[in-house]
Amino acid sequence: MLKQRVITACVLLLVLFVAVLGFPVVGFQIFIALMLALAAWEWSRLAGLQLKLWRLLYLAVFLALLYLIRVNAETAGFIVTLGILWWLLAWVLIKLYPAFTLVWHRMPLLLAMGLLVLLPGWLSLLYLRDSPDFRQYVFLFFAMVAAADIGAYFSGKKFGRHKLSPTVSPNKTWEGFAGGVFACCVVLWLSLPFLDLGAFELDIAAVLTATSGAAFLAGYSVVGDLFESMMKRQANVKDSGTLLPGHGGVLDRIDSMTAALPLYTLVLMWAGLI
Repeated sequence: MLKQRVITACVLLLVLFVAVLGFPVVGFQIFIALMLALAAWEWSRLAGLQLKLWRLLYLAVFLALLYLIRVNAETAGFIVTLGILWWLLAWVLIKLYPAFTLVWHRMPLLLAMGLLVLLPGWLSLLYLRDSPDFRQYVFLFFAMVAAADIGAYFSGKKFGRHKLSPTVSPNKTWEGFAGGVFACCVVLWLSLPFLDLGAFELDIAAVLTATSGAAFLAGYSVVGDLFESMMKRQANVKDSGTLLPGHGGVLDRIDSMTAALPLYTLVLMWAGLI
């Protein structure tokens, strides 16, 4: 199982490098749209849609929204901010789980949640792709999210005592969360000297602000992971899909990223870097 996971992870990493370094703008957009379409397909099952016809209809609506958002950049700030606020609400739902499940666990609401999970991440990636320095920002983002995940795993395994959300994911702990935040910040600190920040002044205040942003990014990535775990628990499934051997579905791989991307993009926008 571990060997299968490692092989799949290496293939995914190679595909990511090719997409970021080699794809033109349109090719990159098509690649990301395909990944998100697969995630939306998996989400429709978690939301309770069983008939393929209805799932295809949901997918068609989702793809239409991807296109409309792509050509309507004026709404970008609003949608990215909406995504950030949505994940704050998601954290509340996670902490209250299983209370109020009957209120929000209704198919129309769940299908709408899928749009809030995936669409802000789509727009965030488009904004990053439009930046002349998008490669460094995309790779930094993936490195920070990966570091948060790895740091949380090892620190939780070594020091974990206090459960972060026992009703949703019993194995996650506050100690693991702290380790993930620290690992995410370390990646940022190590990367800062090598980033091309243009005219941006990298003083103590800027470093502290960036560190705060990294800490919040790690927190949002955990919320994304926990929210999908809650959805799978409610749907009584182990994985969102079976497309990725050893990993499950596409949603299982991008849950942390979809939550952290809007915040990451908004911070870069606020700093005038994109």
